[in-house]
Parts: sequence; C-alpha cells; structure tokens
Amino acid sequence: MQQRELEEKEAFVRYVAAVDSSCANPDGSIPENAELILDAIPADLLDRFADQLNRIREQGLGDDEEIGFLLLNLGVDNSRRYGQIEAGNYLQITVTRSPQEGDSWFEARSVGVGREDNEGFPLYVRLDDAAPNERAVKTLKAIAEFSHVPDMKKDSDTFSLDDDTSLSVAVYDVGQASFNALVNEFEHPVLFFDFGWPAKFNAFSRPQTSSDFNPLSPETSSDLLPAPVVLSHLDWDHWAYAYLSGQAKWDKAIGAWKTEPKYRSEALMRPWLMRRPQFTRHNLGPSHIHFVDALSKITLPSGAKALHFWPKRTRVLNLGSGKVFCCRPIKGAPKSAAFLRNNQGLGLLVSDKTSGARVLFPGDADYPSIPLFAKQQLTGLVAAHHGGKVSVGSVPNATSHGRMVLSVFPGSYSNIPHSDVEDEAYIKGWRIAKTSDRIPCFRFAPSGKKIQCGNRLIRLSETPECTCNGVPNGCLCISKL
Repeated sequence: MQQRELEEKEAFVRYVAAVDSSCANPDGSIPENAELILDAIPADLLDRFADQLNRIREQGLGDDEEIGFLLLNLGVDNSRRYGQIEAGNYLQITVTRSPQEGDSWFEARSVGVGREDNEGFPLYVRLDDAAPNERAVKTLKAIAEFSHVPDMKKDSDTFSLDDDTSLSVAVYDVGQASFNALVNEFEHPVLFFDFGWPAKFNAFSRPQTSSDFNPLSPETSSDLLPAPVVLSHLDWDHWAYAYLSGQAKWDKAIGAWKTEPKYRSEALMRPWLMRRPQFTRHNLGPSHIHFVDALSKITLPSGAKALHFWPKRTRVLNLGSGKVFCCRPIKGAPKSAAFLRNNQGLGLLVSDKTSGARVLFPGDADYPSIPLFAKQQLTGLVAAHHGGKVSVGSVPNATSHGRMVLSVFPGSYSNIPHSDVEDEAYIKGWRIAKTSDRIPCFRFAPSGKKIQCGNRLIRLSETPECTCNGVPNGCLCISKL
C-alpha cells in the first residue's frame, strides 16, 4: 500500500485531452462564464493501442481492453484564466497529484460520473507547449470509427413502432438534461429518445424523484423486447443515465489516474441507434468513445448487437408511426465542433393517423437544421436545446393548441432557457411547459410520501394511464398540466 501511494503521489502523467465545455451557444461559441472540461486519455495507453491498430480496426478493442479516460473540471476561474484554450482543440497536458507552484500549473477537480455526489479530488494540470503526438490523435480517431461495426440495414425493424398502438410522449424531469419516451396506453415506455442525466456541475438540478426514478423497471419493460433508444447525439446530458457510478482512481497497471465508470447493465441491454461518431469533426473525447465501445461489446439475448449505426446515405428511416431523420446544418452555418455535434445528430417525428397529431424531437439541433417535413403541422414539440437560443424566426408554427415542453432547469446555464425563444414560441401559438415547474405528484412514491414531479405529457390521441404499480413506483407519472 505504501509503495502504491508513493507512486501516485510522485507521478507526472502525460495525457491527450479534448477540450469540452459545460455549455455552448447556438453558433458553437463558448460563453465567457462556461466551465471547461478536459476529457483526457493517458498518452502511454494510446501508444499501446497504436501498436495494435490494424487488429483493432478489424476486430475492435478486446473484452480486456478499454479506453481509459479522466474527466477534469477546470472551474469557472481557471476557465477564464486560460481563455486561450478553445473548445474543439486537442491538447497535451501533464497531470500530477502533488501541488505545484508557478503560473503554468493550475488546480483542477476530477469529475465522477453517475449519481454519486462525491466532488472528486484535486489534481494539478499543466498545458504542455508541445502539441499532442500526431500518431496518438490518429490512433484515437481510428478507434472511434468503429470500423468493425457495420451500419444498420435500412430494412431493419429493430426500432419500428406499431401503427395500431396508441402512443403518447413523455418528457421526463431529469433536471438539466434530456430524457424522453414514447409510451403506450399504459404509460409504459416503448421507445426512448435520448437517455440523459445532469452533468456533475448541474447535479443541483436533479429532481426530488432522482433516487426512485426508474424508466427501466421490469414492471414497465418487456423482457422479450426492451424499449430501444434513439440517441440524438453524444453530449453527456443526452445519454449519461447509462452511467451508474464511477470515480477517478489511480490505476497502477497503466500508471495513471482514470475514471472507472460502471454502466447500468439494464440500460445497455437494449438496441441503441446513433450516428457513427465523427471524432475530430465533433471534438469527441475518450469518455464518449468508452461509452460507444461498451455498447459495441453487448450482445442481446436475441443474438443481435446492442449498437446500431445509422446507415450511410440515408436521410430518413420510417419506423411506422415515427420517422427518424438526420439533422443537417444549412449552408453558411458555423463549422465549430460544438455546433456540428448538435446539428449533425438524429431527430424524431412521431404522428398519429387518427388524431393527426405530430410531435417533433429535435435534440439540440437548431430548427434550420431540421428537414422541412418534420416541422410542418406540429401539435407538439420538445424544445430544441432545452429552450436555448435558436435562429431568430425559426421556431415552427403550432397547429391547434400546440404544446411545447422544455426539458430544463433554470440557473444551470446563463443562456438556457432563453427569453427570446419563449417569446417567439408564444407568438407562434405554443403553450409552454417546463419540466422544472414541479408539482406534487398525483400518485404516491414507493416510500408512500408525496413528491414533487416535473414529468410532462404531450398527447397524440388518448391520455395514457398505468393500470399496475410500475409507473408510480418508477416515478414515471406524466402530468398533463
């Protein structure tokens, strides 16, 4: 034990780090008060993978191999101090546990994942003058391509929805994050669109129901066909509910600190549809690659793989009562990584033949990036980018008594939700509801006490109602208010 502590205390470890941010403006720029995140991988680990790259391209990482990542939060003060660090870059950094003096060093905080409230421990970071080794970045990029995983076939029915099933939209209250579902007449999820949970720096936004919230409960799930997930894009707050826990620790085997995530097995054991990662274009870090790699190693009881990549040269997939589509920035749109990550993802349009209702899930994409067919005659809308600022005049018109829901928690970011968006939405005919407007749940929580709940309902036809205890026990009750 003493030897291990000595090694950790005296270590100076080189990492290759992607620079990310806690939030971004619609044009991809980073607000002045945003916190910067370093999503880092030990350089020596990349060297090991580089020596096996041909095998990894053909077969992927083995079951005993993984992308070790370390998340570091610079905090607002250090983010301002090092304002020359631009999100979208890859850097070489040196990290140590022992305090360092001098202007070239600054303190950062390790970031855990999942529901744990541990703030992590301090590490000391230096931005190296040298750029990351080109071979290292190319290695990370090659791993992130997942060339051994084929695209999903266009005629696959894995994500299809039954036209005869009465569907409604649930926008679950997960604080400053995005977690939605199409539910059947019993309020049970049949398809998820995004799977989010608040990042650590927005943990205060989590609802009172967070400890009991369970959209994956066996009571509301089918063992034969667990509800699949359509993932809009790889921002953490759109998939982090897949994390159960994980803190940064010293790994003696690789001689570096790394976050040790534990995923929810019931979250990964279902089909996931996403666009193939665009590593450098979207400035993805090793934490994103780690998650996609974990999915790529899952085989479902049916024998099919959990991970499904969007088929190339495909704009729209017809799922029956739903259509998944590719978002595409318009000509002249920004080219920054933050903008492209939001605007080159997947969106979903769901409709009901009987009522004519149509509901749009745009993810974080700006409305001009959404194809025209998906913005017409809408009766429901899950607001783009949690109600953050979008292109002026781009909010779609509401049809009938249109209902817009913002999955948001005020105070998490200075620019979300944005008053200009709400003003324009009212003009366009939308009735606005926010998941942060929590009210006493009209059912009892598992503990038997009343709880505050912000889940919101967008009806397509009938109002769904659970006839078992699964929905209230999982805190999935959908308020129509």
